[in-house]
Amino acid sequence: MTELKPIRSNDDYEEALELLSTLWGAKSGTPEGDKLDILATLLDAYETEHFPMDKPSPEAMAAFRAEQSNTGESSSAMSNGEHVFQVIMDKNGGFFYRFISPNGATILESEIFNSKAAALRAIESLKASVPGSKVFDQAA
Repeated sequence: MTELKPIRSNDDYEEALELLSTLWGAKSGTPEGDKLDILATLLDAYETEHFPMDKPSPEAMAAFRAEQSNTGESSSAMSNGEHVFQVIMDKNGGFFYRFISPNGATILESEIFNSKAAALRAIESLKASVPGSKVFDQAA
């Protein structure tokens, strides 16, 4: 099997990717699995340095979250220029809500509720109590 070495060039990177494909699926704790772990760390370090990624915008994050929650529409399209509450069922069957700004950015994300009805009750409680709520600034 090929010896592991630092990845210093694009050629080294390409070789490492080829080796990764041969090791993919190796069982953890085996010599091949250990080699896969080390190679993944080397590749991650090289990619972080040579292929940096910008942080996504709030709008892009909201659209991604909407896509991942299988709502079928982006948060900005849902909001239609207004603040909205978005109720979502997670993959474990729990429910949570997001408060979305008119530009599609998530302002608030709730805890997980056992039922959709509980999430909707929390939204109604929030809507009823927010106008008279006080702000206690503990960050000063």
